[in-house]
Amino acid sequence: MVETIELTEELYEIRGEASVYVFKDKKIIIGTGFPFERDGIKKAVQKLIDPAEIKTVIFTHLHMDHCGNFSLFKNAKLYASKKEIEDFNNDPFGTVLDRQTAKDLKTANLSPIEEAGLGDFEVIETPGHTRGSISLLYKKKILFSGDTLFRHGYVGRTDLPTSVPGKLEESVKKLKQLKFEIFCPGHNY
Repeated sequence: MVETIELTEELYEIRGEASVYVFKDKKIIIGTGFPFERDGIKKAVQKLIDPAEIKTVIFTHLHMDHCGNFSLFKNAKLYASKKEIEDFNNDPFGTVLDRQTAKDLKTANLSPIEEAGLGDFEVIETPGHTRGSISLLYKKKILFSGDTLFRHGYVGRTDLPTSVPGKLEESVKKLKQLKFEIFCPGHNY
């Protein structure tokens, strides 16, 4: 089951097993959630905006719990870091951790976020959970940490095929040094 939470006038969190963040007016989505929550996520997004109007989908990394419903946003440009795209191209299953999602994502056109020109978003490399993990700082106020850092000081796993355990601590320190008002992790824990 998913629930929608208004974080600001422009930002909503669709909270399920993984969080999906929707900038309604900017027509941007960060993460698309687990495939098994597709119907609930689709209904929640539809209450905010027509999914066909979403122009940009940003992935902090390409695990299935964050990219599993990318196909809901057929008109959107899909962005991930260059390193994450490289790892996906080299080992789709090892990157996504789900065969069907990896197969489906192979048909999509992933673009490097470093070339996106997303204005108010600062892209921060935060390797550890995956080699190509990124976090995003929006208008120096809202931090999207993906699976690098969670509430209560929990951090992302580093025992997965594209993890880089030796980099996580440095990435977490980098995020903890930032000043922000709203914290948006990839999962609500």
